Amino acid sequence: MRKNFEFVQKSEYRKGQNVDELEKDPFGINEKDPVKEKEMEIFQKNQAEIGLNMAVVMFMVDALQFFVNLSKEEIKKVAFEITMQGTQGYNPENKDYRISAIKVKLFSGYHIVAYYYVS
Repeated sequence: MRKNFEFVQKSEYRKGQNVDELEKDPFGINEKDPVKEKEMEIFQKNQAEIGLNMAVVMFMVDALQFFVNLSKEEIKKVAFEITMQGTQGYNPENKDYRISAIKVKLFSGYHIVAYYYVS
């Protein structure tokens, strides 16, 4: 293990860090990541050039209307199923995705991702 890792005293590793801040966010979830910030900047610039996809907006409105009468647990169930299916990837051009919790609909790739985003 020593060949691949270097052991450092905790006090040395945490040198200069505020312990209170560390306890509030031990995994660094809220820390600024310059790489992610740069990626987001590029994404936002590209989206500004492309414009708004009105089909996706309408899918999101559809999702909001569908979820309005569901409990949080039912919404979580839909989100989890979409996530599990999404591990295989979604193709925006496909129009035959199904969600067992929503039996009456067939979803396109954009449609199902809009439902996930809203959920």
